[in-house]
Amino acid sequence: MSSDRGPVAYIVGAASLTGPAPTATFAHPFAEGHQDQMSVRLRLARGGAKKRPFYRIVAADTRAPRDGRFLEKLGTYNPNTDPSTVTLNMPRVEYWIGTGALPSDTVARLIKNFGEGAEKESAKSE
Repeated sequence: MSSDRGPVAYIVGAASLTGPAPTATFAHPFAEGHQDQMSVRLRLARGGAKKRPFYRIVAADTRAPRDGRFLEKLGTYNPNTDPSTVTLNMPRVEYWIGTGALPSDTVARLIKNFGEGAEKESAKSE
């Protein structure tokens, strides 16, 4: 069967057929200008009942949801007690900070206060 229009030509990306293949540009998240963005944060994950919060202090990927997947549980924070109760695994917290994990503002405050509380307790025991 012949067509009235003649032979059909398909042109597919003529520029790519005549020259070198185009190179894809990829902006890596740690490329120039993005070094301050770390992929791990030390932050709070909420638990407990409504109006009765209880928090786990966790090392989590920045893309993970607040109460979602985490890499490691580092401690707990209970604001319901008087005074508030904080438990931390300080060697693991120091490890994560040493590897470049950034603590959230609240977790940084809790770590600072926990360190001061441990110094006071050691002074009392002497």
